[in-house]
Amino acid sequence: MISLEADSLLLLTGSFCFAQDHLYSQFFNAPIYLNPALNGQFEGKVRLSMVYRNQYTTVPGNFNYISASVDYNIPKFGGGFGLMFTRSSEGLAYLKNNSIAGIYSYSVGSQDYVLSFGLQAGAVNRAIDESRLVFGDQIDPSLGIIPGQPTSADAFPFNSKFYFDAGAGVNLVVGNFMAGVAMHHLNRPNQSFTGTPVKVPIRTTGHVSYRMDLNKNDNLYDYEKSYIIPSVVF
Repeated sequence: MISLEADSLLLLTGSFCFAQDHLYSQFFNAPIYLNPALNGQFEGKVRLSMVYRNQYTTVPGNFNYISASVDYNIPKFGGGFGLMFTRSSEGLAYLKNNSIAGIYSYSVGSQDYVLSFGLQAGAVNRAIDESRLVFGDQIDPSLGIIPGQPTSADAFPFNSKFYFDAGAGVNLVVGNFMAGVAMHHLNRPNQSFTGTPVKVPIRTTGHVSYRMDLNKNDNLYDYEKSYIIPSVVF
C-alpha cells in the first residue's frame, strides 16, 4: 500500500513538471538575465556582464551556456536601457539556442525605497543537427549503434526556426533588503521543429537578498565598505 501511494505521488508530481531554462550559480554576475527589472539599477553609467557555464564536462555532448550583457543607467529617463545575448549548446545533436534581447527599465521611489519595473523583448534562433540524432532502428541489441544505418523516422520539416520572446519583472529595494519577481516567455512562443506546436512554458523566478555591512559603523563611502549578501533564488 505504501509503495502504491508513493508511485501515485510520483505520477501526480510528474504530470505538473516543465522543462526550464538554465540558471547560473553566480546569478549575481548576470543580473538582467535573472530579472529585467535589475537593468540599469547600479551606481555609474555603464555595466558590462558576462558569465559562462559548462555542465557535465566528462559526458559527450556536454551542456554549454554563455550570457553577455551591457546596460546603461540613465537617470533622466528614470531607468535604463540594456542589451543581452545568450547562447546555449546541449547534447550530441548540438541543440542550440541563440537569443538577443533589448531591455528597458523604469524606477520610482524615494530615499527609503526604490521600485523598478523591467520589460524585455527579443528574437531567438533554435537549431539542431538532425543528422547526429540516433533513433531506435539504428541500434542493434548486440552491437549497439550502427554507424551509417538509415532510419525510418520522419525528417524534421526544418532544423532551424526563429521566434519572438518577451518577459517582464519587478524589483523592490528597501534599505539593505531586495526582493524581485520576473516572468519569462510571457507570449509562450512555439519552439517545435516538427510542426506540432510545442509552446515554451512561462518561467517565473523569484529572488530575495539582504546586504550585511561588515563595517557599517566606519565613516566610509559605500564602495569602500566590505559586506556579504545572503541570497535566495527560486
